[in-house]
Amino acid sequence: MNFIGDIRLFFENDLSTLKKMVINCENEMSKKSFSVYFKGKEISSVSFGFLPEPSQRDKDRYEDMLSRVLKESSVASGAFGVEYVPFDEVSGYGREDSEIALVRGEA
Repeated sequence: MNFIGDIRLFFENDLSTLKKMVINCENEMSKKSFSVYFKGKEISSVSFGFLPEPSQRDKDRYEDMLSRVLKESSVASGAFGVEYVPFDEVSGYGREDSEIALVRGEA
């Protein structure tokens, strides 16, 4: 199953530090959105949402799976949170966002 989407990177005003990465992807059957927040060079939190909305059981499974993957990676060695939120609440835009780099592609 192929998805098409975009990745947005939000930096400090001086472009020295990555603050947030937003990943949006979709296909004919679903939409997925992830916001990854950084503190320094490590992930501080992740929020994500899907359409159609999954069952509570699946939400819990996705949170657990994403937490385990991030704990095993080198970019999330400190404390961080992973939370499923309603799709419309996954934040990709806002006043705290500054410079944007956009990469569009298929996976």
